[in-house]
Amino acid sequence: MTGIWIITTASLALFIEIFAGNAGLAVPMLGLTAFYLFVACDWEKGVIPLAVAAVILDSTLGRSSFISLLLLAPIGVLAYFWRRRGECGRATLQALPGLAVGLMWGTLLLTVESLVQERISVGLLRHDAWLLMQFILFGIIGLPLICRAADYAASRLGLPLYVQAQQARRMRHG
Repeated sequence: MTGIWIITTASLALFIEIFAGNAGLAVPMLGLTAFYLFVACDWEKGVIPLAVAAVILDSTLGRSSFISLLLLAPIGVLAYFWRRRGECGRATLQALPGLAVGLMWGTLLLTVESLVQERISVGLLRHDAWLLMQFILFGIIGLPLICRAADYAASRLGLPLYVQAQQARRMRHG
């Protein structure tokens, strides 16, 4: 059941990010969802479905490289750290890793897709700054919302919860 939950959640994040990207919004939905799943369900269970979703995302949005796939590694490291040392139980504190995910997602994406491939100008820098602010803002607002909504659905299905990830880890490791 956890595998189906991960695939469904990753697919939903993929569709939201594709639709938002086509509407001109910079939303790191797949990155935020990956963070949530890596914390709540362990990275081993989520890495394959998230990697497939990342490749589909980059292909669909016409990116020149698989940046989303590359970003799963640092997001996994951040999730590992947050699960061990962060605070999963307080919704407002989830804005901190949301900020980090949005900053990572936006910085690498804009560096590879825009600054490397385009001629640098004031207009390009202004546009990229606007997109980076969107990534960061959606990260700060989005992760707490994702945690609440996904934990609500997971609790109804009897699946691992994000807010209980630290207690589950302590119980497994003594």
